Order: sequence, then C-alpha cells, then structure tokens
Amino acid sequence: MTPAKLWSLTKRMLGTRLVGSGFYILLANAASALFGFLFWMLAARFYSTADVGLASAVLAAAGLVGALTANGLRIGVLRLLPEEKDKEAAGNTALTIGAALALVGGGAFLGGLPWWSPELRFLLDSPVAIISFLALSMLLGLLTLQGGVLLGARAPKAFAVQQTLSTLLRLPLAGGLVSAGVLGMIHSWTIASCLAFAAGSWMMARSLPGYRPRLQVVREVVKRAGRFSAANYLADVISILPTYVLPLMVVGVLSAESNAYYRIAFAMATLLFGVSYATSSALLVEGSFEPEKRRVMVRQTAFVVLGIMATGIVFFVLAGRPLLSLFGSAYAENGFQLLLYLALAGIPLTINELYIQVKRLELKTMPMVVFYCCTTGITIIASALLMNTFGLLGVAFGWIAGQLLPALYAGAVVVRYIMKDRPVGSG
Repeated sequence: MTPAKLWSLTKRMLGTRLVGSGFYILLANAASALFGFLFWMLAARFYSTADVGLASAVLAAAGLVGALTANGLRIGVLRLLPEEKDKEAAGNTALTIGAALALVGGGAFLGGLPWWSPELRFLLDSPVAIISFLALSMLLGLLTLQGGVLLGARAPKAFAVQQTLSTLLRLPLAGGLVSAGVLGMIHSWTIASCLAFAAGSWMMARSLPGYRPRLQVVREVVKRAGRFSAANYLADVISILPTYVLPLMVVGVLSAESNAYYRIAFAMATLLFGVSYATSSALLVEGSFEPEKRRVMVRQTAFVVLGIMATGIVFFVLAGRPLLSLFGSAYAENGFQLLLYLALAGIPLTINELYIQVKRLELKTMPMVVFYCCTTGITIIASALLMNTFGLLGVAFGWIAGQLLPALYAGAVVVRYIMKDRPVGSG
C-alpha cells in the first residue's frame, strides 16, 4: 500500500460514524479522569486526611455496587438496543432492573457493615447518610446504563456530555459542602450524579423520539436480553479480576512500595488500554446497526487502534520516565521498564478485544466467557510464578503472557472473520 493510498484510507476512516463514536467515548473517559483527579486534589486541600480516607472507601463501595449491577446490562443494551423496535421499553426495562439491583446491593452492603467494614458504620448513624449512599449506588449504576442507551441510540455526543457532567459537577459541590466533612464529599457525588442523570434523561428523550422515563419491565425484553446480559456480566467479572487481585499479590509477595510503583505504572498504561475499550464499544454499537458492514468495521477498528497503540508505546518510550518523575524519582527508577512492558501488552489486548466484540456481535457468549477465563487465569498464574524470579517486572510479563497467548488464537479468528466472503485481491 502506497503512502498516498494509506493517507486516503486514514482520512476516509476518520470521517466514519465508527471512529467518531470512539472519539467521543475517549473524550468522555479523558474528561472523567481529569475531573476525578481535580476532585481528589480539592478534597486533599480542603478536607482532613481522615475524611478523605473514609470518603474514598465509601465512594469505592458505591462504585463497586453500581458496576456490579450495571456492567452486564450495559453490554446487552449496546448490542441489542439497535435491533429493538420498541427502544423506549428496552431502555426503561434496563434502567428499572438496574435500579432495583443496585438498591438491593447497596442495602446488602449497609447491612453487613458491622462485619466487613466497621470503620464505615458512621453511615448507619444518619438516615440522610443511608439515603445518600443508596441513592449514589443506584445512580452510578443508572449512569452507566443510561450511557449505554445513549450510545445504543447513536448519540455519542450526548454520552460524552452526560459522563462529563457527572464528574465536573462534583467539584463545586464538594467545595460548597466542606462544613459537612466526610458526608460533604459523599453528598457531592450523589447530587452531581442526580443532576447528570436528569440531563441524560432529557438527552435520551431527544435521542429516542417519544421516549418517556418511567418504571417499566417488559417480559419480552427480559427474555431476549436476559441470557446475553447475564453471560456478559459473568465475563466482565472474570475479566477484571487481575486488576483487583494482582495488587494484593504484589503486596504479599514483594512489598507495599512495589505496589505503589505498580499502581502508578498500571494507571498510565490503562490510559492506552482505554483506546481499545472505547473503540470496541463503538464497534459493538455500529456493528449492531449495520450488520452488513461488520467485517469492514472490524478491519477499520484494527487499523486505527493498532496504529494508536504503536504511537502510544513510542510516546511512553520517550516521555514515560519524565511523567513518572512527577510522582518522585523512585517511581521513574522502578516503574519505567514496568510501564513499557505493560504498554506492550496493549497490542495483544487490542486483538483480544476485537475477538470479544466479534463474538458479541454474533451473540455467542460461551466462547467469550471461556476466553476471558483463559486470559485471566494465565495472567494471574504467570504473574505469581514470575514475580519470584523477576520481581515487579514479573507482573508485566504475566500481563503480556495473559494477553499474548490467547491473542494467537483470537487473531486467527478475527482475520478469518474479516476475510470471509471477501473477493481475492480486494483492497
């Protein structure tokens, strides 16, 4: 392929709905990361260290409840909403079920506080605190699902606005609620989430003609989407295990200091991984709208994301050490090589994400669950074995092994999918 043809192809892809949707998803993620960072800077400046510590634990718990109740449903919305004739019923059903599950999960967490987190029992001392936590758990899940509906309705700009509002509004609210202490931070998240959800509901009405938000569960929708969403929920839980398990292993096998270096390097590498996750979500939505163009979209997604991944790796080679130095010289000394190896894992990770989206588009859930079992199992086992020999770099080698070995199979499947029924010699 000549440089001129390559440039022409690149410009054509940048103007597609697929790449446009991926861009707005990336923009929303970047804005959320920025305003999240600013929120904690503000909290550290105006709240006591004890209040920040307690609030971060409460907010993490609410986020976990919201994520566990929404993730599988969100994938179901992204994949199936484009095919639904009654999009209002499908959207309301997902939101209603998500709200109910989040309230149950939040209630279970509060009920068990005396046993698994006694330090947070102060939540039980005030009806306002209880209501705020339950509302926040529900709203965080609803925002995730509402974002899925907006993307499924081909409204990525509205999705970006909704996601940005949910994090931006926390800043002035946290500043104005300093006198409430730890509850001020919690309330700032709850109120901001409520306002963002209201704005998202208005945007849903504009994106889905005739839409009215209401409590609604349609049995036919549940029947069509239930199994697919449940399988994706299981797959998501399996896929995120290394993110939560590996830091505990690093602390146990190496040290708390090593875990600090790992968490910062991994957080930076995750920014690169986010490119793959964002574009794969856009692929799932657009591929559901236009089944006849799926193979072309998969090829375009691979071209764009692998190019960005390669560019990102070069960027970390050149700028990774100075960026890590912002956290301290020890982070640059101990985290630079780790960051580079983690970034390299982004290339096979992209191939694996393409495989997962192909299976989701085909509504084949069992291969997806088995595949994530393989990536997670290899990552955790390889990291545990290699840490003893290579220290902290062993974790990065575990990530590479967990992505690369399955990618050998996934890549062959994706190539075969792209080339199927394609005329010989086509460009």
